[in-house]
Amino acid sequence: MEEEEIIDLGSNVTKTEKKSQRNETCVNYKDSINWKIHKLFIRQNFKECIELMNKYSKEPDSVIESQFSLFIRSLIKRFNGEINESLEIQRKCYNYNENDISIMKEIGKSLLLIGKFKMSIDIFDEILLKNEDDWEAYHNKGVCNMNLKDFEMALACFNKALEINNNEHTLIQIGKVYVMLEEYKTAIDKYHEALNMSSDNAELISTIGALELKLGNTNEAFELFSNAMNYDSNFSNAILGVAAIFQEKGEYEQALIKYKLASFSNPNSPQVWNNLGLCFSSKQKFIAAVTCLKKAIYLDPFEWIISYNLGLVYIQQKQYASAFHYMNAAANLKSDFHLIYMYLGIILSQLNDIYNAISYYDKSLELNENYLTYFNYTVSLLKNEMLENAKEKFKCFYKLYQNYRDESTEYDKDIIEVFDELKKKLLK
Repeated sequence: MEEEEIIDLGSNVTKTEKKSQRNETCVNYKDSINWKIHKLFIRQNFKECIELMNKYSKEPDSVIESQFSLFIRSLIKRFNGEINESLEIQRKCYNYNENDISIMKEIGKSLLLIGKFKMSIDIFDEILLKNEDDWEAYHNKGVCNMNLKDFEMALACFNKALEINNNEHTLIQIGKVYVMLEEYKTAIDKYHEALNMSSDNAELISTIGALELKLGNTNEAFELFSNAMNYDSNFSNAILGVAAIFQEKGEYEQALIKYKLASFSNPNSPQVWNNLGLCFSSKQKFIAAVTCLKKAIYLDPFEWIISYNLGLVYIQQKQYASAFHYMNAAANLKSDFHLIYMYLGIILSQLNDIYNAISYYDKSLELNENYLTYFNYTVSLLKNEMLENAKEKFKCFYKLYQNYRDESTEYDKDIIEVFDELKKKLLK
């Protein structure tokens, strides 16, 4: 009997050990697969990664593996622009484990990307209740508030993120906020702080250069753009910045060389083709200018400045019907820019539609009362023999222009050429 008991006991131990070994093998097997999936994902070998997940998701006892696969699959879909599909999968992952902060973060990011900013903020607030020192949650919450134009709250979130983890990504976002607030010097300071952490960031260097150029600091901007090109010789934003400086100085051949180089490195950039068109226009090469500007419109039909520039080129060619088409398109896209309406007034005056021209001049003056609009208004009225109205508008022009001449030594050549003649006719 004792021998039988010993045999039975030995038999039970053997079964337990076998079961334990099977479980251990299964876990190691799954860990091995997950590691392979993870390795393919971080190398961005997405096709192989999906093939591997599809293969092993059908294996027996694949529940643990499938949770990880779902999570990775959602990230791949988001990377490929399938954000709604990615979000749906992430919600399935959340149902597996509602306490997993990493899944909650990805849901918040996906909501941010599809413009559900308030819902995204709710997710990040929930994360911060679980971990109040999560800098990434504060950072993404700041991005949401920035998109909602709540700049004060955005800055508060970004600064909190920096307290926890001083990083260049958050500093760059703070810089963007100050750009939106048109506080360019403060934005430059923040970008420089970020640059101290990432000195070879060509995009960041070019961004600072563009702001310096906006502030009129041409030499500083040129140095920054050149520095960016040292890190990435084909970086189109830096090339574009250098070209713009050459163009501003009237060095059109140098500008054209740079613009063409930028068009090779970034052929789908509407800004490159727009600026290339303006450069050709400055050289009186209007056919090339129109071709470039039309390509820019094709690449970005909702960018008002391109239609505006094309309208100006057609005015220079005295093709007023085409000029009206593009200038009117610019007005529909940018209804608060006064010069568009002034040029519409000029165009319609040339097309002998003085009454609609007058309405556009008046609209321009409603937005910005300036001497240039009054000058063109006067010329159009005088051309159509509306003498009394022309006298009234010339007086307004003369008053504003006198102030302008007192403040500046550079006068508009076209105005100087006809100023004395208008003065004789209208100020008797």
